[in-house]
Amino acid sequence: KASEEIINIIEKIYYDMPEISCNSYEKIGKNSEPEYLKKQLLSIDSKLLRAKEAYLKEVDTLEEYKSNKKLLLQQKENLLTELKKYDTQENDDTPKTAVIDLSDIINTLRDDNTGKEIKAGIIRAMFEKFVWDREKDRMDAYIKGYLTRK
Repeated sequence: KASEEIINIIEKIYYDMPEISCNSYEKIGKNSEPEYLKKQLLSIDSKLLRAKEAYLKEVDTLEEYKSNKKLLLQQKENLLTELKKYDTQENDDTPKTAVIDLSDIINTLRDDNTGKEIKAGIIRAMFEKFVWDREKDRMDAYIKGYLTRK
């Protein structure tokens, strides 16, 4: 499973350097989450349009359309509420250095109560990309450049 492999990679990094410095305004989990929420909002808008088109083309009944629309609007409202939390935080654009304890990240990624969106945001904030080497049956991870040894 890819998520378990990613956690194993972070654990290997942790044994080498338990704390890393983040030399950028973009800290783990800070800017990645609002961007993810904005993408989700765009996705919901697209789904609303497709639901309407399905109704107009008589693929869905009026009841199905109303049900889909209600569900999507509720999801949109939840995302907007979540996004407002980030809008009310200070917008200080000065570069900062933060020390990140990788054990906290590992615990967060292993926690079943942490949402997939948060976990994905953390992973996207830490890594540029992952490459699966089928021949060696292993995953190579490329850490973002603004993360350095403390």
